[in-house]
This record gives sequence, structure tokens and C-alpha cells, in this order.
Amino acid sequence: MKALLTDFPVQVYAIESFKRERDFAGKSQFDVIILDEGQDLFNIEDILEIEDALDGGFKHGSWYAFHDAKNQSGLVGSTTAEGLAYLEEFSPIKLPLTTNCRNTKQILSVVQNKLGVDMGNVGTGEGSKVRELLAKSQEEACKLLHDEIVFLHENGIQTRNITLLSPLPWHESIASNLCDSYGVLTQRVDAYSIESFPPAELSFCEVANFKGLENSVIILVDVEQSALEESGAPKASLYVGMSRARDVLSVIWKGY
Repeated sequence: MKALLTDFPVQVYAIESFKRERDFAGKSQFDVIILDEGQDLFNIEDILEIEDALDGGFKHGSWYAFHDAKNQSGLVGSTTAEGLAYLEEFSPIKLPLTTNCRNTKQILSVVQNKLGVDMGNVGTGEGSKVRELLAKSQEEACKLLHDEIVFLHENGIQTRNITLLSPLPWHESIASNLCDSYGVLTQRVDAYSIESFPPAELSFCEVANFKGLENSVIILVDVEQSALEESGAPKASLYVGMSRARDVLSVIWKGY
């Protein structure tokens, strides 16, 4: 967002550095504040810091909050009852977003059926069948991942359109064990590389850091089927990882 809006009079901040960067820039208040990933910010500490930066506060100021508190809470940041109650005091107008404009019908159906979540309706149209593979050892998982990348490439998909997602950091993921050119050329997504995403190569990112992003093809690795029955962060991680795919989704389940 920061890279896309360089020519506009808009400031973009991550909540972690909001106060520090605002103080450094000498910017005390803003005319309008837009919160994205609101479910990560609806706690009283973040809410009060944001309100302090809004001209007129939440009562008289202009503000918007986009959030998915049902499916993505608990993965990053936090939502608390106190934070939600404070926002409710200002009687905000609520507009539900019900149209899914990212995922194909096949991805939409699999994610909704497996996780029992509401992802909206319609979808973007017909697509490929979701590919699910079960690895019974780490070695098999690495081979399945390699073969999946080769399969996608042979079917005309450029590696820049493929992102590997894992709930684990790079050094703990099977993705780091790719021992051929796909491993060497894997671009790890961070705050700098994201400015020109997708990169020219295959990309890797932790699920929690890929919220709000997407790619044509997602291969989700290092995930266990038991997480389907859990709640909180494990289920939210599966939801985010699976729903980042626009056209093709592959999941390599960890059966070991």
C-alpha cells in the first residue's frame, strides 16, 4: 500500500510503528483514518492510540474499519471485549461484505466445507480442483512439494505466480529443504520485497505475514489435518493460508 500510494497525500503505517513514525514525522492528527485487518487492532491499547491520532476522535472524526473478526481473529494482534465495547459506544454503521471476489468456486467450496466458515458467496468463477496431498514423512513432504512445483510449471504456471505458505518460519519449513534450483530461487517475502510483489521467482512467506495478500497459486505446507477441528490461531492460520489462492490451491498435509 505504501508503494502504491507514494503519489497521494496518504500515510501508511503498521500499527507496531505507528506512534514512533507519527512522532518522527511530526504528524499529530489525521483527517481520516482507515483501519485494515481491524480484527488485529480491536483491543483497547491500539484503539486508544489510533483515536489519539484522529481529528475529532471516533465520536466526531471520519474513520473506517475493515475486518474479519469471525475467521481471522487470534492469528496476529488481538481483539478484546473491552476494545469492541469501546468502538460500539460510537454506534458505527456496519456494512457486511458478502461477495467473494478472490477465490474460484472450487477453492471457495473446499475452504468453507473443511473449515465451516463463511467466506461470502459467488466467487470468481470456475477453476481447477483443489489438490490435497498427504505426506507420511518429512522426506516425502519435500518430494511432494518439489513434484507439485514441477507439475504446476509444466502446466504453464510461472514460478512468480506461485507462493509457498507455511505457519512456520523459513528455517523450520520443509520449503527450506528444496535442494534444487527451486530452493535457490525462492524469494522470502518481507517488508522490503513486498513492495514489488510478486517477485520474479517462487516466493515463500509465513501465513501470518501474508494476511491481506494473495497470489494466483498457493501451496500450503507444514499443516496438520487436526487443525481443522481446532479453534483460534490454528484454524485461523488454515483459513488465511487456504484463502490466499486466487486460481489454484494445493495443500500438503503433514501426516507424520
